[in-house]
Amino acid sequence: MAPVRRAKKAQTQTQPSTRKIILSYGGERVLMRCPGSYEAAIAAARTEFELEAKAKFRLYIDMAALDEHSMHDTVRLASGSWDLLEECSATPTIQIFEEFGSLPTRREVHPIAVIAAPSTRMFRVRVRAPGGDEGIFHVQPSARVRDLVHPVARWLRKCDGSVRLLYNLTRFNYDDTFEGVDFQDGDEIDVFIEQVGGKPVIYLLSPTPTSATVALALSRQWEFSALYPAVPIERKQGQDSVAWTVDVRPDGTLHDLRTGSDVAYLYWEATTCQARPLSPPPDHAANPGSSSSLAGEVFQPAAPDIRPSNSVLLAVEDAAKYLDTALLGMALHTEARTSFITYWLPAILRHKFIALRFLPQAAYEGAAPMDVTPVPDVVTRAFMLFRGIPKEDVDMWTSSSVERDPAIWRDVVGVDTARATDEGLFRVLEWGGMEVN
Repeated sequence: MAPVRRAKKAQTQTQPSTRKIILSYGGERVLMRCPGSYEAAIAAARTEFELEAKAKFRLYIDMAALDEHSMHDTVRLASGSWDLLEECSATPTIQIFEEFGSLPTRREVHPIAVIAAPSTRMFRVRVRAPGGDEGIFHVQPSARVRDLVHPVARWLRKCDGSVRLLYNLTRFNYDDTFEGVDFQDGDEIDVFIEQVGGKPVIYLLSPTPTSATVALALSRQWEFSALYPAVPIERKQGQDSVAWTVDVRPDGTLHDLRTGSDVAYLYWEATTCQARPLSPPPDHAANPGSSSSLAGEVFQPAAPDIRPSNSVLLAVEDAAKYLDTALLGMALHTEARTSFITYWLPAILRHKFIALRFLPQAAYEGAAPMDVTPVPDVVTRAFMLFRGIPKEDVDMWTSSSVERDPAIWRDVVGVDTARATDEGLFRVLEWGGMEVN
């Protein structure tokens, strides 16, 4: 469930109220004193969520706050019935939904978002977001599924390309119409936010010429989207696997036997493909570097776990230096550190603040097991998770400022720095990451 923040301080308040409500929009929740009317609640929502002035909204209420025995969950609140909130036994949650047809948008761009005339038959689509919030959209039966993507992405404040819609836990063919897939009025659609494992690269370092095979598999939650050098992808029982055969040279370069290419490293990328995690993430302790907080963790690419208790909060201007120090502590050489930072820096700079963490190797290995033949003397796999943190949410992440020392990640990941830097050993080094959407 999304955290609840306090409302911005009102400039004027003519009739202070002792009652409270929670306003919810797009997965964000804010606690405030109860406005005096339906219209005042919409005005407060425009301020709190920075909503467009010309947009029109409807309010829905969780019936449990009015009647704990109610057979309904969320119902639309009539504009003249605001006084019913006086009867709430608990702090009510008021959800705000935009009438997408209320904006001056060309009909042909987002035909599904237009509220049709009363004589037009419409379906109500209940859209369930990953955090549990539910949106209600109205569509024409003849509309194509792809036309729902933009309104849903806008509601969730995500880019269109990261939103995936599933019906009965099966991914839609976006060219289908709703009536064509036997969709019924009031049916539910689940939203899946796609995650991308960005540019994991694998270095092989040997003091002597060596022929090696690198076999990499993925858990069912993600699948390969790019490989270099190119190799065939084998898929069995919903799991992808690949294998490279290379000649390793003492200068660190690799000769790929299949393509004849000389490369500095092996490259792969993957996108998530499962709507729900295989199991719930463990409840970690407050210190991200403590062994108790990491025991039994399993990395789930479709539901990456990053929160104040297992991450550090950084202003973006501090991120590059912090990462360089952390990566050096994990025994990444100069070229690897430079490539890592320059790859991720453009994504980091899109934000003002970020939270980041590195995964324990054992947790990451469960999602992307790798076997190298001959067996290396040492393997180091550094995989970062990060997400942008809005300025107004920084206070919620203050606990992540407790352990800011970049050195903690060497122990979290589990790096033997003495062996990882021993040039007399056959070493494998991998770095990668994921921006959590």
